[in-house]
Amino acid sequence: MRLLVILLIALLAAHPVLAADPQRAERMIEVLRIQQTMAQMRNTVVANASKNILDECKRDQISDEQCRTNAATLMQPIERAMDEAMNWDAIKDDFIKIYAAALSDREVDAAVAFYSSPEGQALLDKLPALTRAGSELGQKRMSAVMPRLQEELRAAAKTLKDNAAAPPAATIPPGGSGH
Repeated sequence: MRLLVILLIALLAAHPVLAADPQRAERMIEVLRIQQTMAQMRNTVVANASKNILDECKRDQISDEQCRTNAATLMQPIERAMDEAMNWDAIKDDFIKIYAAALSDREVDAAVAFYSSPEGQALLDKLPALTRAGSELGQKRMSAVMPRLQEELRAAAKTLKDNAAAPPAATIPPGGSGH
């Protein structure tokens, strides 16, 4: 029993205790500008939806004037849905819970200290552009490999189909000759 208590104490001392104080987690969310990030995400989704509608109009040869009128009408429910989904007052507490559950007080304090510094603020300023560049790179790399990947998937699907259509191979019992 004594050995078990010693092992338990050693394990607890070796790992930081998670579940940061919610007030600390809230401070981290403020420093990380999560509210602004969510607003930018909402705006990006709305802008992309609007662009997709305009692209559809062009593809369907609908006049610019008619397209703009219809796009404004079509965008209203999309914007309402995004406003509801990204409402900061509705999701703030969820973010606090996520960060508080995943991080210790010590980790939160270290992150707040860094992201409050000029270097941390500079990184936060540059993260959207870095994320965009990384996403573009990933898309570029995937588009280069996509034809090969599609061919390999078609070949694998054909093999599966051929194997499913083939009669099952006769099994020979262990030690048997098959006759």
